[in-house]
Amino acid sequence: MQKMIRKTVLFLSVSLMLAGNPLVLEAKTPQNVIENTTPAQTRRQRKAGPKNRKLIKQALAFIKSDGEKAAACLNKIRSQYDFEVGLRKVLNEYYSMEKEERGELKAFTRSVDDSAAAIIKHYREAARERENGKNLDYQVGEAVVSFYSGTSRKEIDRIMQETAAGYEVVDPGEVTIAEDLPEYKKKRLEKIRDLKTDIVILAKINLEDTVKRAKEKFKCYDCVVDASENTFLEADGTVETPHGMITTNDPYFNGIDQWNLKNINVSGAYQSLKNEQSLMEIWVAVIDCGVQMSHPDLNGKLLTTFSVDVTQGNMRLTDCADKRSKYGQYTANHGTMIAGVIAAKANNGVFGAGVASIADDEASGREVCKIMAIKCDSTVGYDRHITKSYLANAINFAVSHGAEVINISYSTKKKRFKPTEFRNLENAIKRAVSAGVCVVASAGNDGSERLRYPAAFEGVIGVGATLSNNEIAPYSNQSAAVDIVAPGGQRGKKIFSIRPVRGNRGGYGYGRGTSYSAPQVAATVALMKSVNYNLTPEQILTQLKKSASVTVRGKRNSSSRFPLLNTGRAVFMAKHRGRTLRSNKHYH
Repeated sequence: MQKMIRKTVLFLSVSLMLAGNPLVLEAKTPQNVIENTTPAQTRRQRKAGPKNRKLIKQALAFIKSDGEKAAACLNKIRSQYDFEVGLRKVLNEYYSMEKEERGELKAFTRSVDDSAAAIIKHYREAARERENGKNLDYQVGEAVVSFYSGTSRKEIDRIMQETAAGYEVVDPGEVTIAEDLPEYKKKRLEKIRDLKTDIVILAKINLEDTVKRAKEKFKCYDCVVDASENTFLEADGTVETPHGMITTNDPYFNGIDQWNLKNINVSGAYQSLKNEQSLMEIWVAVIDCGVQMSHPDLNGKLLTTFSVDVTQGNMRLTDCADKRSKYGQYTANHGTMIAGVIAAKANNGVFGAGVASIADDEASGREVCKIMAIKCDSTVGYDRHITKSYLANAINFAVSHGAEVINISYSTKKKRFKPTEFRNLENAIKRAVSAGVCVVASAGNDGSERLRYPAAFEGVIGVGATLSNNEIAPYSNQSAAVDIVAPGGQRGKKIFSIRPVRGNRGGYGYGRGTSYSAPQVAATVALMKSVNYNLTPEQILTQLKKSASVTVRGKRNSSSRFPLLNTGRAVFMAKHRGRTLRSNKHYH
């Protein structure tokens, strides 16, 4: 079939100079032609005429049965605008199918007019990127777009209609403080009520675009601060599971299974707090892959009203675990273990005890530390990744709903970053710190001195890992972002915690990594805040460092020194307004 030849119309601007000067011809793109026009843009400019709409409809009817006929229908369209509208509709249908269902795609692309070549190439490149998604360190099909504060929602909606297939607002640029909070939490949050930051959008990009091409489109708008990949962060710890149920009185709260509690001097904190009558209730947000809300060792420790899933638009789930997986609620291993390290109930005859639970008083029913479980891991099964957009959303939720401490046991995978790539995440953390929220993050398990985020952001307490002998763990990141270290375990001596119960099996497990170091610090911070609520994040970090009785030598750089967490001394300093401890057998 002979293909149609379409000529590009050029508007020629003729500049006649003084006599004797040459004629200057300047080629201009027609005003109504937009390079890389998206379907939405084309529709906004002009709808296809009735005859051409009929041809497009006929082409769509043939896409599965006869690609050549589908192409023949489009080739009859003389208007380039209408032709591209139809072309994109057909290609959108093809690339919405599974790869094995696109049998007629090759025949279509072979037969369609030559002027379709550039657009077809874009679709192919974007499809290859999506198919290779498992090997990339960002989420395919998405882009994170930051708009300047003050950009109207109408303007954002217009831009998204022109350049994206859909979108959601992950950060409106301002905080809406939850109304049903205790007064002391509302008072603390007043300082950020009028704080304005970028408006952040998670855009679902068109099937025609790679993430790179989509970013370039977004950056053309003056109101866009930045557009970037929705980068992955990975969990910084392993999970291992013994079978069986042992239900004697906290059977693992000992120096063998929970050896880490001795190493960080939890008993010293108990001595400081056991007679305190006016401890504040502190909420720790565990931003992770979900928590088994029904676990017996978390009974009464979870804030069910504020435990949410930010990945599905449902902000009131009774169980944060991933119900879409064939493993059901039992995919929440990592998050449940983190919650257990912080606040597993003490003296209930089940498993072990969390660091912050040593301040609970059974007689009065006082529970100092509550867990706000925030699920932002959208993956199914055991591939524990989160994206920076969901993480920023989770941080904002935790702040506006009253958390005093945030634990993030995830870190970035990428080796190189542009300064603006994590702008939305950095803004969320700045807002948290401005609200007096202490953000604690694992430093990573790559054993390098490379900065990993969010631990490397200013204002975040970055936590490395030690072995049972208080030496730096060889897998622990040892960069300048490591503010303090805590036990992370090793082969044969891992960190004990709870994990999801499955019938009459499971309920506890072991893991290693900086994932489990961070929650020990987060729990210590919760105890410090409970006895001295007005401590700022900066003051807390200073006291954590000053209270360390041991400094750990780095393995990558022998001149590096990292303070080892001493929960007993840190709580003592918080209680006594920063006074250091000279000697006491309880606070070694």
